[in-house]
Amino acid sequence: MKDLLSTNSIKTLVITGPTATGKTTLALKLAKLFPADLISADSRQVYTSLNLIPGKDIPSSFHKKNSSITLNQSPIPIYTNNKTSIYGYDLVDPNQSWNLNFFHQFAWKVIIYVSQQKRLPIIVGGTGLYIDTLFNPTPNTQVPPNPILRARLEKLSINKLQNKLLNLSPEKFNSLNHSDQHNPRRLIRAIEILSSSVIHPKSNHSSPQLDCLKIALTAPLSTLEKKITNRVKQRLNSDYLNELNILKSIDPDLKLPASSALGYQILSDFHQKKITRQQATTLWINQELNYAKRQLTWLRAQSNYHWIDISPKNHAKQVVDLVTRWYSETNHDRYTQPQN
Repeated sequence: MKDLLSTNSIKTLVITGPTATGKTTLALKLAKLFPADLISADSRQVYTSLNLIPGKDIPSSFHKKNSSITLNQSPIPIYTNNKTSIYGYDLVDPNQSWNLNFFHQFAWKVIIYVSQQKRLPIIVGGTGLYIDTLFNPTPNTQVPPNPILRARLEKLSINKLQNKLLNLSPEKFNSLNHSDQHNPRRLIRAIEILSSSVIHPKSNHSSPQLDCLKIALTAPLSTLEKKITNRVKQRLNSDYLNELNILKSIDPDLKLPASSALGYQILSDFHQKKITRQQATTLWINQELNYAKRQLTWLRAQSNYHWIDISPKNHAKQVVDLVTRWYSETNHDRYTQPQN
């Protein structure tokens, strides 16, 4: 461990992009060419029993078991085919807390462990803040949840939460996008951080550096809309009811963060005949498309990403060539060579 932390950076691949761009499929394809394991960076895929709607892409050849890594004294589960493992699914129950700080701790543990096994960590997912915290840790990741403060704030209206945050920090409020300014969870978390008395270290000297290749998948909006439409229709035609019933047995009003994955509220309304199938389809597609637009907006504001348009049939080869060149550069002796 000492040698890893003091003399080497860890080669880490990031594959991100808006929803429906095939991030996990591409990452699994790369894992057949390189000795690699996947780490999901998706805030809605951490919950147990919720697989279909959050889009956990688990190949049929993969099975679930506990890894040798622990988080909060519990083993971290993985899905594996005994060649490649996927970390980041089923980390907490739907009624348990999960946040940016937990992800930061989890991801670093897995990155270091995977690297020690002489394998390539592939961070894959569309939750931009999760990915960003690995390279730009902020004081936010050091502030634990405050249940007492949250319980009090959750009783306030959106307008009162907005005013409270404005009083604490107009700069912070104005830095939020329009959606987050009207999102009670985002407002409460911002107030929680600003109200914290925790003294934050300026840097974390114990974390190794990452030698990172960041790939952002993209496509014209018309292409994304077609892919999103197909996926929504598939999920509406799937056996979603069991998953919805599990969630509603825990969270009847669908108010928990686990229930905020796009689709659950729409499926609940459709099942209760509050809306028609056509209305459910249209609403869901629009929500997913708007989410994809927000993801693209966030990504375009970031730097050091290699953008790959998934529209051409050879886009996977473009990625393989790019990763192969990067993989063979510095620190290549720490890893086994690409598999034939």
